[in-house]
Amino acid sequence: MNVFHKNHAAWTTLFLMGALFLLTGNSLALAQPAKKTPDTKKADGKKPDAKKPEVRLNETKNAESLKKPGVFMLLNDQPMTAADVQLDFFLNQLPENATVADRKQLLNRVIDRELIKRYLKNLNIQVDEDILEQEFNSLIKLTAKQGESTDAVLEKMKLTREGLREILWVDAAWKIASESLISQNHLMVEWELRQHEYDGTRLRGSQIVFHVSPGAPTKTWEDAVFRMWKLREEISEQKITFADAARRDSQSPSGRNGGDLGEFEYRGRLDEALTRVAFRLEPTELSEPIRTRYGVHLLQVTDRIPGQLSLEDARPEMIARLSKRLWEETVLKEREITQIEFSKK
Repeated sequence: MNVFHKNHAAWTTLFLMGALFLLTGNSLALAQPAKKTPDTKKADGKKPDAKKPEVRLNETKNAESLKKPGVFMLLNDQPMTAADVQLDFFLNQLPENATVADRKQLLNRVIDRELIKRYLKNLNIQVDEDILEQEFNSLIKLTAKQGESTDAVLEKMKLTREGLREILWVDAAWKIASESLISQNHLMVEWELRQHEYDGTRLRGSQIVFHVSPGAPTKTWEDAVFRMWKLREEISEQKITFADAARRDSQSPSGRNGGDLGEFEYRGRLDEALTRVAFRLEPTELSEPIRTRYGVHLLQVTDRIPGQLSLEDARPEMIARLSKRLWEETVLKEREITQIEFSKK
């Protein structure tokens, strides 16, 4: 029998942010369990090609079930209420100015979590009830203001005791499942493919930026990309140095320093859309124009400083990242075999 053992001291502290992590694509969830060993190709981090189906409002032969009080959807013909999936708790995480798209995205992630829960239940994962109770009490203590009762805390969180325990159970059960799945071989493959992402390798580089707002018309983006290509050509033909071009044209504060970004690792200071490209460049090589949420960028790497961390040093981070990818793959597979229907109310 598998039981949840407490070997991650910060787990409870991080849970308060867990709803946001779990509902913004940065899940703290770990790896998917499987009845057979997963192939290396999936474990190495390549995302599946399938696109997650969107939740749609469907006509259903089970219309009568959807008309029952409190029922807002069916999962494989099983009526589900908001309380069944702790929907009020998750909705409570949204900002007041949340858009319809924000709510739809959140609802999809709540459904994903319910599918994972069912998947784990089918695997008969056992979680130690005493440990769950300890985590429950630790979380209440961490959240409560002085003199505030457990019931008051739960009401503020829009949760019942059972609902909170169920949220804790999913995270604990998924951790158990992940520990039985990710093998040393998976870690070695990940290390071989992406060592520079984990070992502390640093780059020194420069950038040129043309700012474009995310909601700008397509033509504005196209014009910015075209201008960056022209500037890149000018630099490539040595009509101007990268630093001088940055001082003249970059709309980022770094432009005043010739675009110098200093040293950076794969994760942390820069948008990962930039570091993904930067870590593929050789010193002095120019990138192609890169679009991010800030605008259009041109990068040049000037130096590479090898990292010193070993696979063992990076093991926790590698497991967390592999686990997140496998969670996403499991969700896609479960959605393929699950009929999701919504009430029109």
